[in-house]
Amino acid sequence: MEALRISVTFFEPYYHGRRGQNRKTEWPPSPWRLYCALLAGSKTAARQSWNEQAIVFRWLESLPPPVIIAPEAKDGAPYLIYGLLNDADTAADKEARGFTPAEQDLPEARRVGRIVRPSIMEGLTVHYLWRVS
Repeated sequence: MEALRISVTFFEPYYHGRRGQNRKTEWPPSPWRLYCALLAGSKTAARQSWNEQAIVFRWLESLPPPVIIAPEAKDGAPYLIYGLLNDADTAADKEARGFTPAEQDLPEARRVGRIVRPSIMEGLTVHYLWRVS
């Protein structure tokens, strides 16, 4: 059997991917995430025209789903991080979170806390295998 194998090696044993509205851990990472990373990388350092690259991406899209070989992963301890809330930057949203009109221009009015829970991988490499003819 001929196969195309793409192996992804993580730098750290932590993975923060989540899926959907239920925010459940996505493990292993879906082939869609790999496809997006390949596409972004191809546009960053493109040495070929997009027409040549598009042929390869369309071919990859036409393949059946790959077999994914991934290490086991378990849920890590949750922790709180703070970041900017760009999609809720209205005065009404800030007021709903307890900021007075005078306080709405303060940096903390745009920061929100979020609990994250990484997956801790027992290995660092995920393999995607497609059958090709």
